[in-house]
Amino acid sequence: RHGEVIREFVVLTKSLDKSCKLSSLEGNSLSVDIGSLGKAGVMWLEVLLQEQELPAKETFFSDIHESVDPSQAIYSVFFDKADACLVTKDTWLKLAENNPQITEFLTPVVASPSMLVSMIVVRASLDEKVKGDLLRALTGLDKTYEGRRLLSSFSIEGIEEFNTPYFEGIALLHKKHTLLGVFRAFHTPKINTATLTFGVGDKS
Repeated sequence: RHGEVIREFVVLTKSLDKSCKLSSLEGNSLSVDIGSLGKAGVMWLEVLLQEQELPAKETFFSDIHESVDPSQAIYSVFFDKADACLVTKDTWLKLAENNPQITEFLTPVVASPSMLVSMIVVRASLDEKVKGDLLRALTGLDKTYEGRRLLSSFSIEGIEEFNTPYFEGIALLHKKHTLLGVFRAFHTPKINTATLTFGVGDKS
């Protein structure tokens, strides 16, 4: 979207204090853009809350509202219907191009590292010629009017061939989030996922 293969998540709030922190949002309401983020944005926020030794999102925020329209999540904060929102950075900046007041009144509290949030996968045993034909068809969708209409229905501008480094950010997030879930299941109050690092292909 907007020329980017990988995305950043950002938490925005309506505040004149440009140095406000995530902890200052405790007890506030949150609007989440699930249309662009899917589950990845929420996973990142859950891990971040734990790393900052803050309560789980269900306890930390007074109310969490999900929106399939990214602009609705942002405007809910702009028009004081929610205290904060979780959206992609590119959505925020794109809206700001048409309405500069969005960057004037909405303050980014915290942003994620860049990461891949969606991809298309095929069976490994699929015939190589079929794979090649499929790849050429998908990466060429943005070259035709019909293809651009199809892409637009998914709110994307194009499809690129997979590159392994794209996967590192979301893979690390998934590993941290899985580890967080395991420790929550055993009622362990704290686990430091901030120091967890690994490389693609690491099975540890």
